[in-house]
Amino acid sequence: MYQRCGSADVFAAILDRLIRDEGGAGNLGQLHVLLAGTALDVDALALGWKRLGEQAWPLGAHIHHGLRGMRMVMQGPAALTLERRGHAADCALEHLRQGTGTHAVRLALVDHADNPALVLTWNHTVIDARAAAGLLAELPALAGGRRLREDWWRPGYREVPGVPERAAERGRLAQQALELLRPHRLVELWRPLPRQQRRSYAPNRALPLVCQSETIGASDAERLRLRQRQAAGRMSETPFLLACVAAALESLLGIRGDVLMPLAVDLRAPGERRMLANCHGYCFLRVPAGLASTDLAATCHHLKQAHREWIEKDGVAKLSSSMSWFGYLPHAIAQAQLGNHGPGVWSSCIVANSGPSTLPESLFGARVLGVSHAATIPATPGLGVLFHRDQRGLSFDALACGKVLTHIQPQALARAIRWQLLERPIPAAAPA
Repeated sequence: MYQRCGSADVFAAILDRLIRDEGGAGNLGQLHVLLAGTALDVDALALGWKRLGEQAWPLGAHIHHGLRGMRMVMQGPAALTLERRGHAADCALEHLRQGTGTHAVRLALVDHADNPALVLTWNHTVIDARAAAGLLAELPALAGGRRLREDWWRPGYREVPGVPERAAERGRLAQQALELLRPHRLVELWRPLPRQQRRSYAPNRALPLVCQSETIGASDAERLRLRQRQAAGRMSETPFLLACVAAALESLLGIRGDVLMPLAVDLRAPGERRMLANCHGYCFLRVPAGLASTDLAATCHHLKQAHREWIEKDGVAKLSSSMSWFGYLPHAIAQAQLGNHGPGVWSSCIVANSGPSTLPESLFGARVLGVSHAATIPATPGLGVLFHRDQRGLSFDALACGKVLTHIQPQALARAIRWQLLERPIPAAAPA
């Protein structure tokens, strides 16, 4: 069975090969779910995971590259089996180093008598983070006999909203995307690795990959909310988080250029499931050099305005339409487009905000304490920050790989971001 890849699938597949060429295991995401209690029903968990594979054929698909672009090839149910491990950190690192194997996902139960955990790792070519969390939350119902309720075989299921079906219309939108990206390509960017001769960046490697998780708990939640409102105004969490990341980067390595942060945006409508697809687009948000170090409130205002302009210009649909054509291009040309004719991806830092966790309060009789995120990232820029909210509060995970580790350690980056979020003076009120 064939199914045409959506634009987000195509982009994820290009990144997957790029990361593999850099020595990594592919374009992977990971959830590390901390549990409490000894009542975890292991048999029901294994049954739910097995039934997920039986009903979700895309989890066993592979990508075919041909004259008709990228297509997913599905040959029937995916034989998913639950892994049993003894140490969560070692298991998580092994998954990120080895990949998911013949399937798009793998799930491990960490057998601790008092504190069990689940490690879910997936390939972004098939599903995204929101989908992975939704599938994990669905396992108890599957174990109880309910079906998955996903019509993944439907034409257009894998395409993101706003991307036209006709090639001519997608081509016109793709041409307009060039105008949106040109200003970001013509400026000097902040990068974690210094430039080499001839003003180019030396290739980096995707391994080793180091992750550092940090949580701002309930005791600091109100202070964080007030500081965010003072700097960015109400309902402006993402601009505040991005401004703090930009300021943290400049505090660690100095002002080297504009800070460019591609931001993934979930495009699912309220109540829409689509748990077996990638359903996100991208915004390119850039902070002028030195602004985040000088004025955090002005940085938040700048990011809000840049995001507003991107939406007004229909940037998500235009960029997604442009990415849909990558499946018809040789990999070298597609990668050159992503890297602005250099290695890796043309950005300063990979940033994502997944928002509130969609996992239930308990899974198979064990209470969910919190969730840590991790991912493999392109070795250029080789730096990433992942935000989300769970039962503990605001959590974020700092990532670095290869030679970037000699310049920025994830522990230092996490501390710098925490200081920006909670301690940095914010004298200016948020702009009206």
